[in-house]
Amino acid sequence: MSHEQEFYYTLRNVTTIEYTEKRESAFAFEGGISTIKDPYDLGTMRNLKAVLGRRWWMWWTPQRMEGDGYEYLILREEEGEEMDKLV
Repeated sequence: MSHEQEFYYTLRNVTTIEYTEKRESAFAFEGGISTIKDPYDLGTMRNLKAVLGRRWWMWWTPQRMEGDGYEYLILREEEGEEMDKLV
């Protein structure tokens, strides 16, 4: 796997397995196809901060991650850009 692929997955907030399984699934409805947005894709900067930390100037150093590893932020489209934790 190339560094470009890993960086792309980080920007999209997906793992290699999730990407290969095509996490964004297409569903047929009313004769058309709709793509379901990944709820973990928070946007480029929020995805980077979720992986590398909130302080961009510290991204090159090891640092403690936020959270407990069981709950992750998700994007709720029906309420705009509001984020909630998913258990």
